[in-house]
Amino acid sequence: MARKVFSEYQSKAFLRECGIEFPQEFLATSKAESAKMAEKMGFPVVLKGCGEGIAHKTEKNLVRLNLKDKTSVESAYEDLTSSGEKIDGIIVQKFVPGKREFIAGILKDQQFGYCVMFGLGGIFTEILRDVTFRLSPISTVDAEEMLHELKHSRLLGEFRGEQAINMKKLLDLLCKLSEVPLKKKNVIEVDLNPLIPWENNIYIVDALVVTEDEGKN
Repeated sequence: MARKVFSEYQSKAFLRECGIEFPQEFLATSKAESAKMAEKMGFPVVLKGCGEGIAHKTEKNLVRLNLKDKTSVESAYEDLTSSGEKIDGIIVQKFVPGKREFIAGILKDQQFGYCVMFGLGGIFTEILRDVTFRLSPISTVDAEEMLHELKHSRLLGEFRGEQAINMKKLLDLLCKLSEVPLKKKNVIEVDLNPLIPWENNIYIVDALVVTEDEGKN
């Protein structure tokens, strides 16, 4: 079957229709627009190259973090758009300074069907492989059990001067994520990585959606 890998911007729009919330961001198509959006949002910001099929932006060097002024934003825009990758625009996003990163997602298993996943994210996803799964959809009790199963579950508590993660918001996110296949029948993969807890919120910094049978949702 045909597969479609959504851009980050498209993925987030897709998931917003399922009730999943994301930080404010803009898609810029010019250097001047990127600087204007950054100033409107407030520094520091992040710039990311955005395009269909671009699944690993960090590995492709398509992310510029902690940009603190107009000049650095304009320079980052020029750098990203000259990368050689097929880019539809540049995402301008508020920089989130949290020290912890988690991952959540949906996978379609040929034998068991849809599963929801949660674990350590960012660069630790493949190194530590600390993740847990449940068949979708899940209840709040299921989500709580998933969190307790993590080997490094203590990272959900207070950490290096940061307050404990907002458990209510995290449980709600996992439950909503598990319901995505009920609302979007053609989904075969959802990847939210990283999730960064900061102050009293959980910021979904990046998202990837893969579907099959394009146009049927």
